[in-house]
Amino acid sequence: MRNLLFSIIIILITGNANAITLEDWSKPNLGSSAIILLNNINDPAGTNPVYSHMEIDPEILGGTRSVQTQRTSNRGVVSTAIVAQSPSTPSPSLQTNVGINSSALITVTWDADTLPGLTNPSGLNGIDFTADGSDRLMFHIDYDYSRFDGEVRWTFYDATNPALFVSYTHFIVSDLSTSAVDIPFSLFNGTGTSAVFTNVGAITLELDSVDIASEIGIYAIHTNGVCTDVPQTTEVVDSCGVCDGRDAAKDTCGVCFGDGSSCLNRCFPINTPIPELDIGSNALLHNASRMRTQALNAGVSRNRANSIFEEAQRSSNTAWIEVNVNYPSVVTSCTNPGPSCSSIDISSAINIYANSQISMLDNIRNLRTRALRKLKKRLRKNTITRSQYNKRRRRIRNINNNAQSQLSTNNTIAASLPTTNVQCDV
Repeated sequence: MRNLLFSIIIILITGNANAITLEDWSKPNLGSSAIILLNNINDPAGTNPVYSHMEIDPEILGGTRSVQTQRTSNRGVVSTAIVAQSPSTPSPSLQTNVGINSSALITVTWDADTLPGLTNPSGLNGIDFTADGSDRLMFHIDYDYSRFDGEVRWTFYDATNPALFVSYTHFIVSDLSTSAVDIPFSLFNGTGTSAVFTNVGAITLELDSVDIASEIGIYAIHTNGVCTDVPQTTEVVDSCGVCDGRDAAKDTCGVCFGDGSSCLNRCFPINTPIPELDIGSNALLHNASRMRTQALNAGVSRNRANSIFEEAQRSSNTAWIEVNVNYPSVVTSCTNPGPSCSSIDISSAINIYANSQISMLDNIRNLRTRALRKLKKRLRKNTITRSQYNKRRRRIRNINNNAQSQLSTNNTIAASLPTTNVQCDV
């Protein structure tokens, strides 16, 4: 006996001039194959498992798509496959074959999840299907045989509140013609309103058949706006009015389709904290002077103590020259310098200042070490008491700690300074 098959063919035309494409069935890549079998059901009578196929690819809406096939009759053969384009199918198609006296439920889900079925109603993150002017869902249906009963059911879920959804069921009955189905968003109903289409988190398409020996093709599924591609982000139309443009049409000035000239030489002065650097350097030199006094009191020779302190003074003088002479008091910075502008490296003065501060701390530590060594000798010789030793050692330690803290403050300020100065020929 001739085996009659019911075929549901979904063909999404990729080049439609006025449509947001939901799916083009180009994944998986067919290559030289005419057909890729997704699911095949030929289980014993009375068993109706759900077979699933998951496809993961960045070009799919949300990056994933699951196709689930379930035989809903007691027996029969059901298979689902992606079929290459042909003269009768102008693009790859999803085709499901349902044997005679059989029925099946096929569910396609787009929810950006790698699990089959609807598991993440917020997965698409809020695609606005109305952003390009769309206000309806459109597709075509072709019939080959006179016997057919079934439903095509679309459901859109709100990304913010998955409990909100809208759905529309198109009922198919015996027919021999081709019909274009045009469903305004306003006709969808459910727990939400048509506002769901501005914030879509997931989409399901259900093809529900009953006792069938027929063929039906569903193709050209799209919206009616100006964009044509499968949305790759939640922003169907970017701020420049480009479909899925991701603001790539903006120039460096943030102007759509600009040439970057509107903000050339957009410069502003930066007042540098020179007085703070001077004060910090002088504070560090003051710590060196205090440490010299402690060294002298401990018994360090005057020549040695003065020599080390004079090194600190020279470092302080170097720091003053770098920040007051070699580094500008006002630095010019530009967000988008044009070809008439040049950047001058002024980092050398900052680096020399920072190194001079480190040298001053080294001088302070040198005096500290000599002072403590002398104090220990005097303690051993009993020329000072333990109480006097402890008191002087605390003073030395406090001066050293203050110096370390001052160095950190000075070099933090220095590190915040601009390292380049921009000059433009107006």
